[in-house]
Amino acid sequence: MPISSWSIEDTFKNTKQFLGGQEPQTWKGQGPERAALLRLWWSSVVGLWYRSEEGRGGKVKIRPWYPQKVPPGFPEALASLRRHRWSQRILSMFGKRLGHDQKIEVLLEALSKAA
Repeated sequence: MPISSWSIEDTFKNTKQFLGGQEPQTWKGQGPERAALLRLWWSSVVGLWYRSEEGRGGKVKIRPWYPQKVPPGFPEALASLRRHRWSQRILSMFGKRLGHDQKIEVLLEALSKAA
């Protein structure tokens, strides 16, 4: 399947908007180029993780205000990865002592979109 110019432009936009590609924290030598490459690599990792997770039954939550959105985009994939990692970390820290599963799910959902 050939890559269209739209998908390339969309990748650059997502990298800048959601992974901080516009504000590299390095300005000397090859630092900015390396930072850009690292963010593009991270964008690929998020996409690959989401596709592998989707094959194992991972789902993006359908929002009531946007039911016609069929293919999830990069923001949804990134939020899904954050939600997965944070839930693993919280469960490993608290284990069975963690009560109120529903409250934790609401918290994870909110934080996965905000970070």
